[in-house]
Amino acid sequence: MSNTVTPEILEKERVDYYLDGLVDLGDILTSENKLQKISSSILHLILGTLMFSKGGILLYDKKKYALTAFSQRGVDIKEGEEISISQVDMKKLMEKSIHNIELDQTKGEINELNRDIITKLNPKLIVPLTYKNEFLGIVSLCKKFMNQAISDMDLQILSIICHHFSHAVHNSNLIVTLNKKSDALNLKLLELETLFDISLAVNSVLDVDELNMEILIRSVGILNASAGAVFFTDTFTPFLKLSTEFNLDEEVLSKVIISKNHELLKPCFEDKQGILLNQFQDEKLRKAFENENLMIAPIKSKTEVLGLICILDKETRQGVVPFQQSDLDMLTAFASQAGVALENARLFTSVLETKNYNENILNSIANGIITLSLLGEVESINPAALKILKMEKEEAVNNPYLMIFPEDENIQQIIEKTLEEQEITLEMDIPCYSVGEDARINITCAPLMDQDGGLNGAVVTIEDISEERRIKNTFKRYVSDNVVEELLAEGASLELGGESKHITILFSDIRGFTSLSEKMTPHDVVTTLNEYFSAMMDIIFKYNGTLDKIVGDELMVVYGAPLEKEDDSDRAILTAIEMMQTLMELNKNRRKKKLKEIDIGIGVNTGEAVSGNIGSETQMDYTVIGDTVNLGARLCSAAKPYEIIISEYTAKETSDKFNLEKLEPIMVKGKEKPINIFKVNY
Repeated sequence: MSNTVTPEILEKERVDYYLDGLVDLGDILTSENKLQKISSSILHLILGTLMFSKGGILLYDKKKYALTAFSQRGVDIKEGEEISISQVDMKKLMEKSIHNIELDQTKGEINELNRDIITKLNPKLIVPLTYKNEFLGIVSLCKKFMNQAISDMDLQILSIICHHFSHAVHNSNLIVTLNKKSDALNLKLLELETLFDISLAVNSVLDVDELNMEILIRSVGILNASAGAVFFTDTFTPFLKLSTEFNLDEEVLSKVIISKNHELLKPCFEDKQGILLNQFQDEKLRKAFENENLMIAPIKSKTEVLGLICILDKETRQGVVPFQQSDLDMLTAFASQAGVALENARLFTSVLETKNYNENILNSIANGIITLSLLGEVESINPAALKILKMEKEEAVNNPYLMIFPEDENIQQIIEKTLEEQEITLEMDIPCYSVGEDARINITCAPLMDQDGGLNGAVVTIEDISEERRIKNTFKRYVSDNVVEELLAEGASLELGGESKHITILFSDIRGFTSLSEKMTPHDVVTTLNEYFSAMMDIIFKYNGTLDKIVGDELMVVYGAPLEKEDDSDRAILTAIEMMQTLMELNKNRRKKKLKEIDIGIGVNTGEAVSGNIGSETQMDYTVIGDTVNLGARLCSAAKPYEIIISEYTAKETSDKFNLEKLEPIMVKGKEKPINIFKVNY
């Protein structure tokens, strides 16, 4: 036996080597959670698998408009070093595919890139890292060992690795952003709690509209004013918007246009200082406030002025008197406190909206979602999970998962494994006896980690596939596996009912089977039929035909139901031809065994028919009925042994690749006129 290593063997070994590399890719992405480590491992994988001599991975910093070296090997750049990149260069890289960024093939574009990229990295190949329309960075690779050429397979493997790495980079950036937002939120909530302790009167109100009124009432009350109003700035215009008023004409105030650029209001917005306007004469302000004495303080956050508190006419026992600086200081201090309260009230509202939004998302998910604590107790469960598990929320929440899946040791082990090993576990198409004997689910169990990488619990996702499995098992009796998958993808159901379809029907019948079976034992009859039907059904499923039924020695096959294709008629004829060819081989073997030969005739017709599930909810059968079916059966009866007869309707829809011989028209039962028929020569 020769030990020669052929090109085919080398290619297979090469493919196996690449596949091992992709397996390593999966291990890297699932085992590492730090972007720095992932980047280093990815570069090592690329260089080792694809045999590049040097290279580096640089990720894009949006704030600095620069590429930062995350990992490198052999190139003139240090980890953490930055290379600026223009928006133009970035756009050019994103527009390039992995196949046409080989720089030695695009000399004209090298000069358009930052020279540091060329000099420091000396690239042979640059691969942009992108997620959707977001630029994430580049993978720069130098020449391959021994100056080997970069093959198409190298590029394909590199594309796969970079695609998955891009997802990892995006997810890492997303996690960092979310962590920052979470930290900011926690800080704001802490400020809110502190503010509650300082001023319960104001800060006990968390509704923004109620808080605005509370701020105004408290301001008027503290300063013994006769009236007041709160205005807020508009994000899109320089004009102030009335929020609430006390003891003033709201209709009049709403019509007065006051700009934050008003000369008298500049101290409030530019210096964030309050102002006294006793005995003021300004026309616009006079139109809004008919009172003589006005005091204004800015409601401010840490960074901006949110609005204004306007207080009018201080009332005393001696009557209305002008406001004093001490009054302004008090109002300014209160306005500052009110600004913090208002900002936190808005934050609180945003948190509630976010919480409700997240809950709405969870509630809208079709799959069941269950979150578990470290102790395995249910912390939350969405409606889809409750529906799948057939239980109420009160039965699930705060109870251990053992009570949720009491009869499913396999599911218990999956959850236990996730909590112990902190790894994602996925199991497909498993029973869920806690729901029912026929219940089947897909289950995914993943660890819930905190910001520091500590385990917080687990999230269990369950998908009810009971109906899908039932449909699959039902249709597998009729059609091939790939047709079953197409049916499921199109949302097939097992409901009773029918629909009109354009079909091609094939009938085949063993000639003289009654007399043949009389000369055989019952065992031989069954053996013969099983041998014949097994061979024929393989051919039927090969051409994606639907086995409607087997009646005695007769086969009924449908094309166009439940799935309609353009080549239904062609596939029916191809089936018939191969059935005859297979029968010849079958009979050759039977002759050697000195067994009686099997003779069949085949009839094929095309037209409209009603297809669907017929029967009851507990017992149904998928079939087609109609005149088209009846004519197909008549053609089968008219066919001689080894003869394939098709109708003129089928002949019109077939391609010209078949050798058709026109026969004398025949009269069939139920038809007033003769039917034109053709014999298929094969």
